[in-house]
Amino acid sequence: MGHGTQRYRDTYGSQYSEARKAAAFGPGAGSILLSDVYCKRVDVHLRDCKHSCWGLGGCSHQNDASVKCKVDIRLVDGSGPHEGRVEVYYNGVWGTVCDNGWGPEEAAAVCRGLGFVPDLATVRKGAHFGQGSSSMPVWLDDVDCSGSEDSITDCRIGGFGLSSCSHSNDVSVVCQAIGYRLVGRSDPREGRVELLVNNQWGTVCDNGWDKYEATIVCNKIGYPTTRAEAYGGAFFGEGSGPIWLDNLNCQYRYTPIHASSLYTVSHTTLSTCQHTGWGQTTCKHNGDVSVSCHPSVRLARGSKPNEGRVEFYQSNRWGTICDDGWGPEEASVVCWELGFKRSGAIAKKGAYFGEGTGSIHLSNVVCTGQESSIYGKCTYSRAYGCTHKQDASVICLTESNLDVLPIVNITTELMTGDEEPRKMYRFFCDFDGVDETVFYSSAWYVDDTLVYTSAVIRGSLDLESFKNRLSLTEDKLNRTVGYDIRCEIFASRNETSHQTVSKSESNFIGIKVLNPILKIREGETGQIRIRATAEIGCAILIPGVLCEYAVTVLIPNSVSKCGASLGVNDKCGVDILKQGWDNEYIINVATDTIKEYGQSLTQFEVILRSSVTEYGHHKTWGGYTIHPRVQVIVVKDTLPTQSLLCKAYSDPRLQTFKGLLLNLQYLGTYTLYKDDGNDIEVQIQTVSCGGAAFCNCGVIARVGGTAYMISKCNSQNWIIEYVMCDGGVDVLKVERNGDYKITFPTGATMTAHLHRGNPPRYVDVYVNPSFLDPNKVLGLCGKISNDKTQQLVLRNGTVTADTINYNNRSYQEAELFTSSWRVTPDESLFNPTVRDNFRPNIKTPVICECNPTDTRSPHQTIECNTKSNIKSCAKDNRYKEVSKRSCATHTFSRKRRSVPLFLPETGPIKRLKRQATWNNNWSEENATLYCNSLFDSDSLFKLCSKEIESLQQEIPIALETCKDDIKLTSATEFAMSAVGSVRSQCRHEVDLDPKLQEEEPGKPSIYKRVVEIDCLNNCSQHGACDNGTCICETGYIAVDCSTRAADPPVLTELEYEGLCDVKNQTCDDMAVFGTTFVENPGSKCRRYSIKMSEAGAVTNLDSTPTILDATIDSISEAVCPLDVYDTPDPIPVQQQTFSGYKLSVANDGQHYSNQLIMIYYNSDCVTCTNTNNTITCQISKNHCLVNDRCYSHDESYVSNDKYICQVDENGGRWELNDTSLEGPCGNYTSFTYPASRLTTNMLSAGSVRINDRYLSDGWYGKPGRAIPSVTAPLQYYCGTVFPIYLQTAPVTTVDGIQNIKACVRRYSVLCKYTIDVKVQYCGNNFFVYYLVNSPLESSGYCLE
Repeated sequence: MGHGTQRYRDTYGSQYSEARKAAAFGPGAGSILLSDVYCKRVDVHLRDCKHSCWGLGGCSHQNDASVKCKVDIRLVDGSGPHEGRVEVYYNGVWGTVCDNGWGPEEAAAVCRGLGFVPDLATVRKGAHFGQGSSSMPVWLDDVDCSGSEDSITDCRIGGFGLSSCSHSNDVSVVCQAIGYRLVGRSDPREGRVELLVNNQWGTVCDNGWDKYEATIVCNKIGYPTTRAEAYGGAFFGEGSGPIWLDNLNCQYRYTPIHASSLYTVSHTTLSTCQHTGWGQTTCKHNGDVSVSCHPSVRLARGSKPNEGRVEFYQSNRWGTICDDGWGPEEASVVCWELGFKRSGAIAKKGAYFGEGTGSIHLSNVVCTGQESSIYGKCTYSRAYGCTHKQDASVICLTESNLDVLPIVNITTELMTGDEEPRKMYRFFCDFDGVDETVFYSSAWYVDDTLVYTSAVIRGSLDLESFKNRLSLTEDKLNRTVGYDIRCEIFASRNETSHQTVSKSESNFIGIKVLNPILKIREGETGQIRIRATAEIGCAILIPGVLCEYAVTVLIPNSVSKCGASLGVNDKCGVDILKQGWDNEYIINVATDTIKEYGQSLTQFEVILRSSVTEYGHHKTWGGYTIHPRVQVIVVKDTLPTQSLLCKAYSDPRLQTFKGLLLNLQYLGTYTLYKDDGNDIEVQIQTVSCGGAAFCNCGVIARVGGTAYMISKCNSQNWIIEYVMCDGGVDVLKVERNGDYKITFPTGATMTAHLHRGNPPRYVDVYVNPSFLDPNKVLGLCGKISNDKTQQLVLRNGTVTADTINYNNRSYQEAELFTSSWRVTPDESLFNPTVRDNFRPNIKTPVICECNPTDTRSPHQTIECNTKSNIKSCAKDNRYKEVSKRSCATHTFSRKRRSVPLFLPETGPIKRLKRQATWNNNWSEENATLYCNSLFDSDSLFKLCSKEIESLQQEIPIALETCKDDIKLTSATEFAMSAVGSVRSQCRHEVDLDPKLQEEEPGKPSIYKRVVEIDCLNNCSQHGACDNGTCICETGYIAVDCSTRAADPPVLTELEYEGLCDVKNQTCDDMAVFGTTFVENPGSKCRRYSIKMSEAGAVTNLDSTPTILDATIDSISEAVCPLDVYDTPDPIPVQQQTFSGYKLSVANDGQHYSNQLIMIYYNSDCVTCTNTNNTITCQISKNHCLVNDRCYSHDESYVSNDKYICQVDENGGRWELNDTSLEGPCGNYTSFTYPASRLTTNMLSAGSVRINDRYLSDGWYGKPGRAIPSVTAPLQYYCGTVFPIYLQTAPVTTVDGIQNIKACVRRYSVLCKYTIDVKVQYCGNNFFVYYLVNSPLESSGYCLE
C-alpha cells in the first residue's frame, strides 16, 4: 500500500489511522485486489485513490496492508479546548461518555490524547459542563484505564452504544494547558525554552534533554523541523521562576508511511513524556535548555541561493524529493521555510538543477501553500518507483545577485605510494549557481584563524576541477582533529576586486560530545553521548576483521577515602566502527554509593581520548583528546531516607519505613521490599511458632539473577548460602558476624538476626533504604513518600482501602495491604523450581575502574577492571564476607537430601485469632516493668536511646512490641526482638552519620562509645564485652558466647549426599551440614580413610585419624578439606572398591560430632545412591575403571599405553596392547569359541563339541583367560568330551618361555595322555601358549 492516510469516515472519526504493513494482523486469503495505492486528503474511499489496476500487482499475502483506526475525542462547552464535556466520534455521530468508574486515570488518558498535561487532569461528573443533546447517544460506559494510555479508546471499554446511562451522568474533564515560547534571541526560531503552567512561565532542566525533546518544542511553536538542535547549560542565558520539568524522556519513533510526516514523535507535547514531576527538580537555572529550529530543507546546485534542487533532511542525512504532484503550492512552502517570499515561487520538475545522489526521502508531497514547513504540515509518502531524474526544484523570488550559500563538504581519499596506505580528508567549499562570468576564490578558517587562501579562478562548468582548485587538504593543515572549519567564497565581476563575501557555517571535525554537562544522583548511571562528525576508518578493509577506533575513558580518583568516585559500566570506553562511524555512541558512567549521610555536589572531569598516540589508518586521528571534557556532577542527598528503618520481626510484626506499625496476620511468603527499577527484591516466609504467634522462618534477598537465602522453613537445618548466581555474586555483598548484613547495589541494606535458641529457630529482618528509594520501592516496607497516607501501596500500584490511623503508634491491621504483597507459589523464591527457571528483568551493570597508573599515556584497551560500587566510610571490622562457595566452586545447586520442601499453602488464607487477655500471672503493669528492666539492663540500648535523637521515637515502639509479645505468648522468649531492633538501628546510625563520629574535647565520639559496647546479643550472658568483642566465660564459645564448647555439632548430611563426582567436581573439599558450627580456633575436621565395596561394605584403612582445620561458612555449614589422588600405578588394576572418608567436626577440637561417609566416584561409568546415609555404587560393564577414571573399549591407560581397556559381556578388563609387544606376546592367535571353552560350560546333548585333535601348531591366548592347571576339569566340561589342562601352574617371575606338561583327561583317568606346552608370561596376569594338536579325538584345551 503506497500511502497510509485513508480515514475511515464511515465508522470512525476524522483522526488519522495508523498504517500497518507486512500482514501485521495476519495474512489474508483469496485475491489481492489493490497495490501501489496513493491517497490524497480529499479522497474519501480507496476507490478514489490512485492505484494499479484492479487485481494486478506482484504482492503476496505476506504484504497484506492493515490499519489501526483511532477515534476522535473532543471537550466541549468549557471555557477553552482544555476543558469540557467528553465527546467521542463514532459511526459518523458524536456522543457522550457515562461517568461510571471515572477517576484520575481515565482523565489522564483523555488529556494525554489531546496533548495536555495528564498528571494534572481532573474529572468532573454529573454533566458538570452541561448535558449532551437528547439526540446524542451515550457511546461509552465503564471505561477502565491505567492512566498511561494515549486515548480512552486504548482503555478497557464495554463496547460502543451499550450504556444504560442518561445524559445527567455525562462525564467531563479539565486538563492543564501548557504554553510554549522561545526567549533570549532575536531569531524567533531559537532561544531558551519556557513553559506556561498555572499561569506562570518557567524553564526546563537539561537532564535528558536531546533532539527528540527539541523537535517537540519546535513543532509546538510553529517551526516543525527534522533539524532541531538541543542545547543545555543555559546556552541562550539563564531564566527565572520555577523549573517545571527535569529528566525528560520523549521516545522518538520512525514510521515508514504516515499521513503527515515520515517522522513521528510518540509525544506531541512535553507534558506526556516521562519526567520526575512538575516542579520536582534539584536543578538550577544554569541548566536551562534551549533549542534552534533549523529548516528541514535546503536548495542545492542552483546558480543562486534562491534556487536549486530541493533537499530534505531525514535520519541525519540530506536527500531529495520526488516531483510527483510537485507544484507552486509546494514550492511556496519551501521558499517560505528558507526565508524567501511565498509569492512568485516557481516549481521545477525533472531534476531541473541536476540529479541528486543518495536517498529520495519524499514523494507525492501535497501542500495548500500556506504551511510553515513541509515537515509535519504537508502530506507525503515514501518515494516508491522514483529516480533522481524526477528530483524536485524551486526558484524563489529574490533580489540577490553574487551572493552564494557555501557549504563545507568533506571527502575521504585513499593515499598510496611509498608509505603505507592511509586516509586523508579533502575539504570542499561547495555552493550552487557557479557563474562562468564571475571570479571566485576561497578562504579557509580553522577555529576562526585563517589557514589557507586559494587562487582567484573563473567560474567553470567543469565542476570537479573547479571544486578541487578551491578545496583544502588535511595534509595542508597538519593537525589533529578536534577543530571547527569554515570557508568563505569571494565573488566578483572582475579578477582584481571582491564585490561579495559569502560565509559558510562552521563544521566541527572530530568527535562531538552531545551532552558535555551531565548531572546524576549518587549511585545512579548516566550516559555520555558522543558522535563523530567525519568519517573514521581503516585505509584497507580486511575481511573478517573489524575496523575500530577506540575512545577510552579516564576518570580521576576520588581525593578522599570516603569521597564519591566515578566509574563506567561494562567497558572503559567505546569502539567506533567504520561501518557506523556517524552513529551515536554511548558511554555509561556510574557513581559509587557512599554509605554515609549527607548532602553534597561533587564534580568530576571525565577525559575521553584515543587509545593510541598514532593511528596509522588516518594520522589526523592519532593522540586525539576530545574537548570539551565532560563535566559530571554527582548529587548526594540522603536527607529523605536518613534514619528510616523497616522491620519484620517475630510475631510477626511490621514497621514500615515511615514508622507505621502493622500486624502480619497470615502465614505464607511475602514481598518485604521491592525495587523494580534495579530488580531488587526481599521476600520473607512466616510460620506458626506456637499459639497465636507467627515467626519469620526465612528471608531471601535478590538482585537480578543473584540471590542469598537464610532459611529454616520446612527444613531441619538452616540453609544459609547463595541460591542463585546468574548475575555474579559481587552485585550482592553479604557479610556476617553472627548477624547477616546484605548490601544492595543501590546502598540499601538488609540485616538478618537469627534468634531464639541454640541453634536459633527464627529470623528478624531489618531493611535500611537507599537515598535512591523515595517514591520507587514498594512492598510491605511501604512507599517512602512525603505524604504518609500514601505509603501503603498495593501490588497493583493503588493505595490500600484499609482503614488506617496514620498517627497511631500502636499495631494495626491492614488486611488488604498485607495480603496484596503475599507471593504466589509461582513467584516465591523459596520455591526451587522458581529459582531454577528465574530470568532477571534487567542486566545487573558491571562497574569498571578506568584509571591507568600512568595518566600521561592513554589506555591501550577498553576492557573492564571491575570494582564494587559500594564504599563504606566507617569500617565495621566485626563483619566479614561470607563464602561464595555455592556459586564459585561448584555447579549450583548443591544436591542435598534435606533441601527444604516448598509447601505452597492451599485453600483460603486464614488469619489466626490473637490472644486478647493476659495469662500466666502476666499483666499490663508487670509486663511494662519487665520490659523496662530489660531495656535498662542493656547498656547499648540505654546509650543509643539517650544520645541518638532519631532512635528516641523507637523506644515507645520497642516497649509496645515487648509487652504485646508477652501478652501473646505468656512468655518472654520474643522480648529480645524489641531490644535487637534498636541495637541494630543504633549501629547503622553511628556507622552512617558523620556527626555521631565527631570527637569532642575530652570526650570520645558517640560512634566510639557505641563500638566499645556493641557485642552481639550482649554476649548471651556468658561473657564480657571488650571494645566490641565478646570475651567468653570458660566453657563457652562463638562470637556471642552462645554455645557450650563441650556440645558437639550434629551432622545431618554431606554436600552432594556425600558423593563426590570427580567428573564434575575438584573434590578437594566437602561441605558438611548440621547444627551448630562455631567459628573458633578449635574448629576441626576429623577424617578416617575408608574403602567401600559396590554393595556398600566399608573397610577402615586408618587406625589414627587425620585432624585438619575446618572452615565454618555458617552455623549450619562447615567445610572439610580432602586429599587428591596419589601417583597412579604403572600397571592398571580394575577397580572394585571406592575410596572415601568418615568425616566428623568439633567446635573445640575435642568433642567431635557423629560421623558421615563420603566417597569418590565417576558418574561417567559409576552409578551411586545414598539411602538413609547408606551409600551403594554400581560399576558399568561397558567401561574399565582405575583410580575413579573411566575408560572406554580400546582406550589406552593414561599412565602406560601398553595396556588397553577391553570390554565384553562380563565387564571391563585390562590387556596388553598387542601392537606394542614383541615375540609371542605380540603375535598370537586368539582362542576360538572362548565362552564355550570355559571350565564352567558343560557339553550338552546334540551341541557341537570342541575338538583340538586337528589344531594347527602355534601360539594361542585370550586376554583375561588362562588354561587351568593342577586340577583337572570335569568330564564333558569346557564344551568338549575330554578336557586338557596343565599339570603345573606357570609362574609370573620367569623371564622367558616355560616348558610345562599338559594332560588329557579321559573319563576317570585324569592324565590319559601328556602334551608338551610352551608358556610365555606377558604381564598383567596374561599368558600365551604354544600348543600342538591333541592325540585324542573329541578333546580340547580348557580356559578359565
